[in-house]
Amino acid sequence: MSSIPLRPAYEDSLMHITFPDDQPVFDGAHLTVRFTARVDGEPVECAVTAEALEDHFGAPSALESA
Repeated sequence: MSSIPLRPAYEDSLMHITFPDDQPVFDGAHLTVRFTARVDGEPVECAVTAEALEDHFGAPSALESA
């Protein structure tokens, strides 16, 4: 297996990313959590699936009964 060295997509491609204090919103129809980030001061709408939160962060399943 060959190793490919990591490099930035663009030279000097630093981004300033912040997350406002707005609450994320659960979208039950699409099983996603939606939130806004700011990248270099511009708003960016983001979403992460419930499955990704379960798999990568140990979040409880959105489909489990209480």
